[in-house]
Amino acid sequence: MIMTEPDQYSGVPPMPTVELTLEQDFKLRQLEDQLPHASKDDIITIFLALQHQNYVLGNNIKQLLQHYA
Repeated sequence: MIMTEPDQYSGVPPMPTVELTLEQDFKLRQLEDQLPHASKDDIITIFLALQHQNYVLGNNIKQLLQHYA
C-alpha cells in the first residue's frame, strides 16, 4: 500500500497573510521616518510606482481567481 500525504487544504486555499515580518515592519518604520524629508518629486515617483504595482498585482489576482473559479 502506498502512503500519500494528506491534502493540507482540503480544497480550500489558506487565508492570505496580512501581517508584516519583523524586517518588513522595520523597513516600513525607516520609510516613515524619512518621508517628511523627501522631495515632492520623489514622493510622486514612489506613489506612481506603487500604484502601477498595485494594478499589476490586482490583475494577476483577478486572472488567478478566474482560472481557478
